[in-house]
Amino acid sequence: MKQSAFIEHAKEVLESDSRLGALFLSGSFGRGSADDYSDLDFVGVAAAADHIELATAWRETIAGFAPVVYWSQRSGGGLLLNAITEDWLRIDLWLVDTSSFLENLLSSAPHYARSTLKPLIDRNGIASKLPPSLPATSPNPGTVDYLISEFIRVLGLIAVGMGRGEDVLGVTGAGLLRELLTRLMVEETHSPERGGMLHLSRTVTPEQMAVLRALPYPGPRREESPSRPLGDRSSILSTRTRPCGPSRRHLADSFRGRHEEASPTRLRCGFHTMVTGRPALLDAHGRFRAMLRG
Repeated sequence: MKQSAFIEHAKEVLESDSRLGALFLSGSFGRGSADDYSDLDFVGVAAAADHIELATAWRETIAGFAPVVYWSQRSGGGLLLNAITEDWLRIDLWLVDTSSFLENLLSSAPHYARSTLKPLIDRNGIASKLPPSLPATSPNPGTVDYLISEFIRVLGLIAVGMGRGEDVLGVTGAGLLRELLTRLMVEETHSPERGGMLHLSRTVTPEQMAVLRALPYPGPRREESPSRPLGDRSSILSTRTRPCGPSRRHLADSFRGRHEEASPTRLRCGFHTMVTGRPALLDAHGRFRAMLRG
């Protein structure tokens, strides 16, 4: 596996670089869930003053293994380095200031744990300070509120696009609705180790995945765009009732107000001539509201 070969190469090259206090494998390799398609994620711990020079050393390390065809360097709370080699090995390094890394370990919501990081270089015993695992998470009320509000906003805008004959944009809107639903499902999971979108099947439940698989994928044709993106909206909307406790109450509360009343009216006006004979599409928002308050 070329990933394993690079891991050994990076460790060998950087072990003598005293500017790097620690180097950890993170992502799927850090969690022990990697496969042949996994990218390589690293976390480097070093003084902020050394980050730029270490970025240069990191790029040289990668180039010494395989030609680099893509490179990105972004700062903000640390330094994020993204690289792709000629044979499409994807390598990311997140350089974190030493003091910030240690302070995070003492917080109530640490970002790192022994279950998510595998030490490759550890000059000062930082790995021993990592908690065994990350604490369980719960849905973020602000994120949930945004996803639901944005879902209804986009749903109403599809009527605008279809009224103008923008069938291709209708397909784009349907894809956005599907993305918002997927993000809400991920938010529902209580796992602190959610992974990336390319690991969606490991993140959502089998029941959630069945709902996503059952969603229609419309083409840019008038007879498909208004009905198929909305499809059997009951199965889509009912998914939003699953978070329990305070999160469920927040879901219900977030749907009160003028937006709640305006959306079904807008959909009835926009879709009346296009979905005649499909009342399930016209009262979808009402069913959604009943599910949330039931």
